[in-house]
Amino acid sequence: MDHQTDFKWLVMEKLGADVAAAIDWSTPRLLCVAADFTKYDRHAVQQIQRHIELLRYRRFGEDLLLLELAYANN
Repeated sequence: MDHQTDFKWLVMEKLGADVAAAIDWSTPRLLCVAADFTKYDRHAVQQIQRHIELLRYRRFGEDLLLLELAYANN
């Protein structure tokens, strides 16, 4: 939330001004994607009063990717 302008500029640069103007800031959330998380990661997310989700990924061969919700702070 503290860096809305930076984020809008990045979106504008990559996707265009129309997409940047359509960003809805009313309920932002952060998705963290990693192969795994520690208990310290989950604890840190619990301490931050924002919408943050930890997503664990796992690859199965070359064609399949599983995304699993490891933790959500809503």
